[in-house]
Amino acid sequence: MKKYKGRSTAQEEKITIFISSHLLHEIEQLCNKVAIISNGKLLIQGKVEDLLLKDYQRAIIEVDDIEKALGILKTISFIQEITVVDNKINVKYTGDSIEKINKHLVFGDVAVRSLVKENGNLEEFFLKLTGGEQIA
Repeated sequence: MKKYKGRSTAQEEKITIFISSHLLHEIEQLCNKVAIISNGKLLIQGKVEDLLLKDYQRAIIEVDDIEKALGILKTISFIQEITVVDNKINVKYTGDSIEKINKHLVFGDVAVRSLVKENGNLEEFFLKLTGGEQIA
């Protein structure tokens, strides 16, 4: 029996490995495709990266003028949620629009110190998909 070291080896060998686990962080690191089953029903399946981008993306923004930036961000239609934590603006947005967010801020005369795209994770996706049902 061969021992496999992870995703790249399985892809090179052109094999599929089935893993059942409640450790979603590890599954996210090991697998390129997942299926989520809850209470015996298949809820969704697909590539991990596609599932994590399905609903929204997140970014953390640092600017020179938070109030001015918030005024601009509230006018952008593809931004779903805006929060401020530790003088950083956190936004959830749809599509691949991080460059457009930067453009709006710069054209609005806001100096952008940092704009970092943050990836969601499989555990958050699972909880949202199952309505908050805990992983068992």
